[in-house]
Amino acid sequence: NITLDYDNRDQNLYGYRTINLLNAHSDPSFQRTVLYSHIARHYTAAPKANFVHVVVNGESWGIYINDQQYNKDFINDWFDRRDGVRWKIPAGPTGRSLTYEGDKREDYWGFELKSKDTPKSWQDLIKLCKTLDGLPKDKVSSVDSILSIDRALWFLALDNVLIDSDGYYSRGSDYVIYQEPQFGRFHVLPYDNNETFRFPGGGGPPGSGIRGEQPSGVQLNPFSGEYDDMKPLLSRLLADPEISSRYAAHVRTIVDEWLDWKKIGPISNQYYKLIDEEIEKDTRKHSSYADFILNMTDTLDAGRRPLPGLKSFVEERRTYILSLPEFKKPTPKIESVKLAAINGKASALPAKK
Repeated sequence: NITLDYDNRDQNLYGYRTINLLNAHSDPSFQRTVLYSHIARHYTAAPKANFVHVVVNGESWGIYINDQQYNKDFINDWFDRRDGVRWKIPAGPTGRSLTYEGDKREDYWGFELKSKDTPKSWQDLIKLCKTLDGLPKDKVSSVDSILSIDRALWFLALDNVLIDSDGYYSRGSDYVIYQEPQFGRFHVLPYDNNETFRFPGGGGPPGSGIRGEQPSGVQLNPFSGEYDDMKPLLSRLLADPEISSRYAAHVRTIVDEWLDWKKIGPISNQYYKLIDEEIEKDTRKHSSYADFILNMTDTLDAGRRPLPGLKSFVEERRTYILSLPEFKKPTPKIESVKLAAINGKASALPAKK
């Protein structure tokens, strides 16, 4: 983590004051964070990510992934303002997944407040957890007044489709939350996504909250966790049939638009060509050059769990999801959307399907 304005308040890099350099630990392809960010930013507020060549005093230290800092600049990019409350929930054991733990701030030890610490910030977070905990199945949509349901669904869909083995579905952690000040509404957003494009993993007992059989390979059911009370974003929101259907539609959208090597392959190959020469020369990287080449397409034996190749993951994950009954149904086609004035205010009329 490099603070560029540490000594000179006016110093920045292309307008950014802080950069995070990731060493591609456990990712021989070097691409997982960048690919995930590229896809996620089409659907929700997610950090930018790119590649940088680090040179220290004229000596090359190789390629690093530059992951955007979760700060006021990030908030301004997406919400056109710099205030509000920012939370970070780092990777760790299950238990920081917005479950209600009590009315004391000490009960929420896993939540890191990244903005000004005020009693109201903690009170509002606890209120959100308590609301989710006691949410009746027929009142799920009412939580939208304090939690952006649609953003939460995109977050969950990305987390599952691209299998973040260190994310919400697995551990209930490794994400960020933003509470915008105008309406006090919470937005759950992705962050720290180097553990994506993988086989399923994480905390909880085997089969906990999982629909169907225990995952094998890339066969993680998109509704995994829907019965897990320790993951209320899944179990509470997906209890509503209409919201569950919207979630399924988001899953299908990501699969149709991105889980296709004909679409994402050229982007991945472009990244490969961009960094290949420096990766080959780098003597400090955590994996071999041979694995860098191979993991573009094929599975590697990488310790606790094999690491799928990017191409094999995309192809096999797409085949599996589209084989499930929920995703064999015909999808609606939006033919037109019209804008009309109702009582002097613009309102979108129902679209034709």
